[in-house]
Amino acid sequence: MFTLICENSRGQQINLTKCHDYVVTNIDGLTPPTANINTTKVALGDGAIYNSSVVNERNIVITLYITGDIERNRQRLYSVFKTKQYCKVYYKNQNRNVYTEGYVESFEATIFDKKQMVQISILCPSAYLTNVEQKEYTLDGNTSTINVYNDGDIDTGITIEMRANGTVSNPVLINTQTSEKMTINYSLSSGDVARITTYRGHKRVYLTHGGTTTNIINRLSSDSTWFTILVGDNIFTYEASSGGSNLDVRFILSEQYE
Repeated sequence: MFTLICENSRGQQINLTKCHDYVVTNIDGLTPPTANINTTKVALGDGAIYNSSVVNERNIVITLYITGDIERNRQRLYSVFKTKQYCKVYYKNQNRNVYTEGYVESFEATIFDKKQMVQISILCPSAYLTNVEQKEYTLDGNTSTINVYNDGDIDTGITIEMRANGTVSNPVLINTQTSEKMTINYSLSSGDVARITTYRGHKRVYLTHGGTTTNIINRLSSDSTWFTILVGDNIFTYEASSGGSNLDVRFILSEQYE
């Protein structure tokens, strides 16, 4: 058994599997997407030389039949699956609870058939499915290191929140396995929260102070490395020029799957 819920840009949801108005017969695009493998032919030789590879975007295609009040129920589908508009797809089975985000490519329906079939195609720029349930790890003045364990299929980014309980100058986050660092050249006051996001295409550094949030990416040191959370163990610690014991660090991980 599985659950399929779709959501539009306004937050309006439709559950396609736990109502009697729709019968989902197939969902394409839940398996790993295809990849483009780039190679160069070897002159006067057999085979080729591998250059690079990239995983393609994911294409979710939902096929279903409409039951009950067909006209009304088809209009409900239109309200969520608007062509070219944003759509979030939640899929849950006995093993995983994941989602992906995309845009409606097409909505096709056999509107003159007695038993109307609908096929909805959603193009998802991200190749991967994201775990609905986030993992959180906290590193504070009482602990020296923390293991952020990635149980997903692929290496991914992370969100890191640094909350100051007093004055903290120039906090530094350190991956002890790779020696990579992220340094914010800034003095945090009590109650300040610095939020770093390292996901590909969504790299951000923001500071919330007194209820106001500002972009402080220019305060990130030039030798900083945007952290990648490898599959398996990732050991982190932190330090600061002063006031390090006044800092609580929270790592928020959304695992991703093929």
